[in-house]
Amino acid sequence: GKICPNETPEGPNCGLVKNLALMAYISVGIDEHIVEEILKTYGVKSWDEVQISEANQTRVFLNGRLIGYHSNASALVDQIRKARRANEIDDSINVAYYPEINEVQVNCDPGRVRRPLIIVEDGKPKITKEHIEKLRNGELKWNDLIKSGLIEYLDAEEEENAYIAISPEEVTIAHTHLEIAVSTILGICASIIPFPEHNQSPRNTY
Repeated sequence: GKICPNETPEGPNCGLVKNLALMAYISVGIDEHIVEEILKTYGVKSWDEVQISEANQTRVFLNGRLIGYHSNASALVDQIRKARRANEIDDSINVAYYPEINEVQVNCDPGRVRRPLIIVEDGKPKITKEHIEKLRNGELKWNDLIKSGLIEYLDAEEEENAYIAISPEEVTIAHTHLEIAVSTILGICASIIPFPEHNQSPRNTY
């Protein structure tokens, strides 16, 4: 979801040379030791603290490194996301839960491609017409939307846990996010093709 699905060269480099989607941003990264201490306050236990009887707990990874275990993965992931949206922790932290392998992946390293999406709660986008009007008037800025927990940046890992609606009309109670604009899934060149949805995919690539 971070790379343009159409913008790639023909021939041997097809699929090897990639272009970023519109609004994509490369993470700068923050000190992982700070994030590790935060996760400990959220109940992540080190191997020494986990009893043999608790060995089936969810493994918690930070930037690919096993840092400990947690007894309630869903609660941990929800806590991290709520704290990020409430501006209590850095907004560059991303988290993903994989129940099939019982792992939580937390990432705060540099070099991740991230893309902004509108947060959906209880079947309603958190951005309203009032927010859009304030943006037009200059009362709100982009960073205000992020700090207020209305828009957040997802990386490739966290997008695995997301259910993203393309337009406001199709938002349901099951959706977690909404695209800011349909064209932002494309790169710069692909987004200026007239009516790309009416073309075959290879034609857009050409």
